[in-house]
Amino acid sequence: TRDVVEGGLISPAPLLIIDSKDWLNMYGTKFEPSRNDKRKFVSRDNKSEVLHQQILLNYCFGHPRSSLLLYPYGMGTNFINHKSTNNGDNSNDNNNNNGPNAKIIWSKQAYNKPNLQNLPLKDLLKADNVHTSLGFDIVATRYIQADEEIFINYGDDWEHAWKSHVDDGNYPHIWPIRALDMNTKSHNNAASGDDNILYTVSEREETVQAGGKDPYDDSFFMTACYYATEELGKDDTSPRTANDFSVYQFPRDQDLSKMIAKLLSCKILERDVVVSNDEDGTKTYSYRVFFLSEGEDGGCIVKGLPREAITFVDQPYTSDMHMPKTFRHSIGIPDDIFPDVWCDLK
Repeated sequence: TRDVVEGGLISPAPLLIIDSKDWLNMYGTKFEPSRNDKRKFVSRDNKSEVLHQQILLNYCFGHPRSSLLLYPYGMGTNFINHKSTNNGDNSNDNNNNNGPNAKIIWSKQAYNKPNLQNLPLKDLLKADNVHTSLGFDIVATRYIQADEEIFINYGDDWEHAWKSHVDDGNYPHIWPIRALDMNTKSHNNAASGDDNILYTVSEREETVQAGGKDPYDDSFFMTACYYATEELGKDDTSPRTANDFSVYQFPRDQDLSKMIAKLLSCKILERDVVVSNDEDGTKTYSYRVFFLSEGEDGGCIVKGLPREAITFVDQPYTSDMHMPKTFRHSIGIPDDIFPDVWCDLK
């Protein structure tokens, strides 16, 4: 961290062009079967109207009279929050700490081509290398001390949209538990020495039948396992099949750090104690899980998975970016620096 003098550069913000705000529209979806196997794919439901927009919009710069969006990818620029210039008396004074302490200007770096600001929008989008030829600089509007948070003014349109969003209550009042929450809880349990167990399908069903709540909300997250198999050893006397599904062993020397691409949805069937520590009462478990194959051969059962090979993941299309009531609005580009020739909307 460092002090920044008034007018000093805080961070460059090279810009990627998103030709139209409509590119971030999100529609209803439907599952369609593959022509070649039993997998299903998600495609756009052509009968659906626009439901909302991708949350990427919140990190883009835009202007109410233009369909153009500019996405900054400079270091740290996406962490700069909003602060209004209307926070109280004299807050428009740059020396007032209640207001923003930075602003965007067109970059003075060599990669930014000022001549592009003279091109009409349709010509701008056709220009050579335009996606690497525009950029902002984030500069200080007053002296900023080290460790002081950086703020810019997102603009009146953004502020009005945010106020409307809050006043209308258009947001989830009870946020659903996510895969990240479950994984964090599991990590904390393991760190504190508690039994970091995962519930089996039958245990979950028994809980619900007894009037309890399913510990895993399948509508928002699911269990996923690293997929690797080997044949059961000759000295393994357990059945080679179960319910017509082949049973395999999870490789005992498998390097989990190299298996991120092998993460598949799974169901936990059984939990076995591998090591029991009588001194502190802790136990180590292995798991038998069911994988539903993506091909035509059906699923399979794999036993001997360590706890580290099982995690929680969000259900498809349930992450925050798909929540229809989350706030979405671009960061405003001030009128005095936005080219009139880029204004294609009324």
